[in-house]
Amino acid sequence: MNINFAAASGGGELPGVPYMLTVHPAKASAEATELPPHLAQGLKTAVGETGSFEVQSMDQYRNKSTRGGDRFKAASTGALTVTCKDLGNGKYEFEYHCDEAGVHRLSITIGDSHIQGSPLAVTCKPGPISVNHCELLHSGEAETVLAGTVMTLRIRARDRFGNETANVQSSGVDFSLDLKRVPGEDFDVSPEVEASYGPRGRLDSCEGFWQAGGV
Repeated sequence: MNINFAAASGGGELPGVPYMLTVHPAKASAEATELPPHLAQGLKTAVGETGSFEVQSMDQYRNKSTRGGDRFKAASTGALTVTCKDLGNGKYEFEYHCDEAGVHRLSITIGDSHIQGSPLAVTCKPGPISVNHCELLHSGEAETVLAGTVMTLRIRARDRFGNETANVQSSGVDFSLDLKRVPGEDFDVSPEVEASYGPRGRLDSCEGFWQAGGV
């Protein structure tokens, strides 16, 4: 800014004016610094996803900081991890990653004081279905039914971290039910009639059901 000085009486400017004065923002203030507006209702993510957002630091007079070096700290609960990167221009980037479904808490402080909007609720939804982690729900014991009886099998969908998930609509995963006759005490089965077959169905919720007529 330019600053001019004038004599108290007699008028006229003093020699050497105007002169330039550069004013830098003061240290970042937790009371004036706040989370981005789009996080006002909390943060939503999914298991296995990594995301980030930036925070603009402000001094106590609400001037935007233009340099780094402020004492920003980030902390989280549960399986949520968060890191803070000083971009060197008054902005700080926070990167987060979550491996467990649920609601977690993310805190951002300057020194020991929370910035405005902190702590932040982070809702982590289950990730997409992982076939290798899905579960066939049964007692573990062999079952016996009469020919012609309809049997129901139930599958619980899980993501790759083992969280139950309903995030299966767009997964494109099909399950096939394979039935195979095996020799037993009450009947004989020759290898020629052994077969693997069954209906195919698409999982549309966290648990799916398949039915097959008894053979």
